[in-house]
This record gives sequence, C-alpha cells and structure tokens, in this order.
Amino acid sequence: RSSDLEMKKIMNAAATAICLFAMAWTAVSCSSDDNHQNSADQMLKNMLGSYEGTLGFSYSTSTVSGWTTSWKVDEMRIITIDKFPYRTLANGVSKDGSTGTESPLHAALLKAQDAPLKVVIKGFGLSDSNASLTIIPQIKFNVTIDGDTYEMKGYITDNKPMFSSRYTMSNSEMVLEFTVEKLVKVNNAHGTSEVQKDFDRPVTYYLKANKK
Repeated sequence: RSSDLEMKKIMNAAATAICLFAMAWTAVSCSSDDNHQNSADQMLKNMLGSYEGTLGFSYSTSTVSGWTTSWKVDEMRIITIDKFPYRTLANGVSKDGSTGTESPLHAALLKAQDAPLKVVIKGFGLSDSNASLTIIPQIKFNVTIDGDTYEMKGYITDNKPMFSSRYTMSNSEMVLEFTVEKLVKVNNAHGTSEVQKDFDRPVTYYLKANKK
C-alpha cells in the first residue's frame, strides 16, 4: 500500500508538471504570435506616408537611371506612383527604327502620357528592422494606334529574387523592383485583347525612395 501511495504521488506530480509545461508552452506560443503580429502592424504603420526618390530601368544590355519619382503608401497597402513614365516601355520593342523599320507599337508607346501606377503590397516577411515585400504592380495606361485609343496592360514576371523589393525601417527606405515581360492591347469597346508580339524584350524597373 505504501508503494501504491508513493506511485500515486509520483503520477500526480508528473501530471501536474505536464499540465504546467503545456500551459507555459501555450503562453510562449501565443506570445510569439502576438509579437509577430505586433511587429507586422508596426512595420506597416511605419510604411505609410509620402516618398521621394529615383527611378531607373534596364532593357537588353542597356540601363538608364537618375529619373526622379515619388509615391504614397496608404492603409490599404497600396503604393500609388502618381506619374509613372509609361513611355519608357517603348524600350521593350526592338523594332525601334534604328535599322530603318519602326514598329507602330514603338511609336505609340513613345507618345504614352505619364499616368498613375498602383502597386499592391500582397505580403511581407519580417527580419529585424527590414521587410521583404511581395508586390503586384497594376500596369494600365492608354495608347493611340492608327487614330484609335486602346488600353495597354503590362504583366510582370513573378520569379524575382527575395529582397528585390523591400522596406528598411531604420531609414524609412523603400525599394521596388519589377520586370514587365508582356504587353496586352485591350479593345474595351469590342471586349477583345491581343498580346503585343513586338514587345520582345523585358523592361525591368528599379525604384528607390525615402519617406519625406
């Protein structure tokens, strides 16, 4: 009986220890989740505001840099670049007239007006004071070809390396990078769309700015 009593005490003590451990683990786990969420909320809150910086782009073997740019980040995780130079997409057309033949698409893109570009922040990964950004640019602008106006849509590559777009909390710097690999001409009046085969070389954009 004495041994049974001792065994019962040991079992009770073990059960109590397991319960305490489970409670402690749950508390730590919940605390970790809460801390991560708080960090994410704080990072997003710190991103909000107006930015000023530079824009560059590259195509084929050429790189152009030093253009000025600005944008805003709102509570909906949307980056709005008020004046994006859509005419730079003309560099994605190899039939640019340098060999005597110019594509109608190239000529039309050169005349494209600066217009807003919205970039959606779909998610971000936290690392110390940095956040790697997953972005989706909504590239839409108007062009005129042979007297008719069309909507042009750009589609980006989705295999950019990690940290190619990022936000650094210490200096409120945001870097955006994306590559336009395809243009589609949309005729909204007739509900048709057509991939532009003359857009035959991707154009990659690099934007860097700091919050004002």
